[in-house]
Amino acid sequence: MILIAILIACLLLAAADLVRAAARRPIRHAWAKFALVLAVVITAACGRTVPQRPAPVPAQCDSLCFAPCNTQLPKWTPANPDDPRAWDTLGPQVIKPGQVQLQQCELHRKACDVCIQRLRAAGVLL
Repeated sequence: MILIAILIACLLLAAADLVRAAARRPIRHAWAKFALVLAVVITAACGRTVPQRPAPVPAQCDSLCFAPCNTQLPKWTPANPDDPRAWDTLGPQVIKPGQVQLQQCELHRKACDVCIQRLRAAGVLL
């Protein structure tokens, strides 16, 4: 607003100088006034843009997303390794617990995926 007021004042001074020049009267400080008008116009033309912050997005992810997965499989410890029936204990001792761990890790992964997709839809992530 102040720049606009200064610009209007300078334009009025320049108009008064033009009237004096048309009437063949001496012009006072014409170049200084012209430079002031030019400086104000250039300053007013350089608009300052302030980027707007995007609206905040709830980036709260499920706590499962941050929980580490258990990647240690239980050891296979048959009672008698030389017995052919020892292989029957492999499933209950190693495979079933491994499946449960894999399912839990998949739940963790899905929780992170849901959070990431929500942030992508909000434009926070590319």
